[in-house]
Amino acid sequence: MNKKIIIGGLLALVLAACVGWYFLSPGYAMQQLQAAALEGDADALEDRIDFPSVRESLKADFRAHLMVEMQKEENGFAALGGMLAMGMLDGMIDGLVSPQGMEAMIKQGKFQAQGQPVAEPTEQSEWTIERKGFSKFVAKPQLKETDKVPGLVFEREGLGWRLTKIDIPPGGLGKGN
Repeated sequence: MNKKIIIGGLLALVLAACVGWYFLSPGYAMQQLQAAALEGDADALEDRIDFPSVRESLKADFRAHLMVEMQKEENGFAALGGMLAMGMLDGMIDGLVSPQGMEAMIKQGKFQAQGQPVAEPTEQSEWTIERKGFSKFVAKPQLKETDKVPGLVFEREGLGWRLTKIDIPPGGLGKGN
């Protein structure tokens, strides 16, 4: 009887720890990422962000968007402009998805090109977290309702989380209609 109580208690403890991890670990991961950005700790950002994965997903998303826009154009010069933009895409995204660019995005909730100074936010950005199953969640900055904001997609890596993708909202970034 005593062994059953001990085993039941241990199972309850393990279950409580698992449930706690499930609900609390995304917020903790976002806090850690935000703290690394606020401190300007490039090494900590490297640990928490899968830069190659983020770059490739953004390049694929922007290429797909440019292809759709180019197919809509009847004007040859507009199509040529789209092709030129496609050629500059890799360099642009490589500049945005850098420790400095990600630092700015996490601090301000928006992208900033590499080489530009990171403006200090007047207050720390608040983020909402939406679970996408057991192994994924999306964090979005809480900005003005009219702003279109990117979502930071985290995937589970062991018991921790790593930023692997940035979701661009339909219609792009910036002010909404």
